[in-house]
Amino acid sequence: MRTRNAPIHNRPTRVTPASARQQILPGVTVQPELLAATTVVRVADHAGRRSRIHRLARAGELVRVLPGTYVPRAAVTDRRTRLVAACAWAPHACLWGGSALDAASGSQDPFGRQEEILLAGRARHAQPGITWYAAEVPDRFIATDGGLRFALPALAAAALAATDGGRAIDRWLLRDPAIGDDLAAAADWFEGRPGNRSRRTVLAAIRRRPWSGLERELHRALRQARIEGWRANAEVATPLGSCVPDVLFDAAELVVEVDSWEYHASPEAFELDRHRQNGLTLAGYRVLRFTGAMIVDDPARVIGTIRRMLRTPPTR
Repeated sequence: MRTRNAPIHNRPTRVTPASARQQILPGVTVQPELLAATTVVRVADHAGRRSRIHRLARAGELVRVLPGTYVPRAAVTDRRTRLVAACAWAPHACLWGGSALDAASGSQDPFGRQEEILLAGRARHAQPGITWYAAEVPDRFIATDGGLRFALPALAAAALAATDGGRAIDRWLLRDPAIGDDLAAAADWFEGRPGNRSRRTVLAAIRRRPWSGLERELHRALRQARIEGWRANAEVATPLGSCVPDVLFDAAELVVEVDSWEYHASPEAFELDRHRQNGLTLAGYRVLRFTGAMIVDDPARVIGTIRRMLRTPPTR
């Protein structure tokens, strides 16, 4: 069970008590808190069985993934196993950035051969396959899950905002809107840290309009497809009053609206959406609507639909 979704300052961090050892290979045992759904062997935990572990490694049954840290050959590409191994190798650090988000989401993507794991904490030493963020993360920003120890999604996604323009935050807001409540605390923690200028700008924009993540995803898709002639959140006058569509193509008389279940499912939102669309239709605009799942999971189809409509001249 993962600890999450409580207010960030009150969120408990689960600590697994020591318990009986469990055998996983002949003569090799590990502690259950390093197992969960994974199998990791640290030589430091089994000083009396070093030679046995090394024999299993030479036989190919165990694979060394970090100094003194081994996993079964069949688990080398298992993402959770590799993340647990990194946590076992650096038990006082926590997974960071994209690695923390993988841990929080339970990602099952295969672990790549040249892939790096991100850790935050006091760097032990340079190690191939590990990238360090030199900062000790307070316990209130850390969650645990079995052998995993990772920065909470709000902090991990905010860490990436300096380089990804807020994309990781947007995706997590779609997955778990509750992290929006944690972004202010995450932003405060980063103040004064190196490279925070661009991160501060992104976080400020998101906090001003915390539910615009889907719109930003659409904007990115439009820019990447080199589609021009559109404006975001431009006011439009209609016979039923002014409205502010998500994306407006003036010349094509086309409006693109972004719908998310969290913010369009209430009776009030349902009524307002119909009122807006009727007004836009009366004003002569064509309207395309896309859900969050469409934009995030199949942006190529969204872009293809918009291109097709742009090639179709307005009827008036």
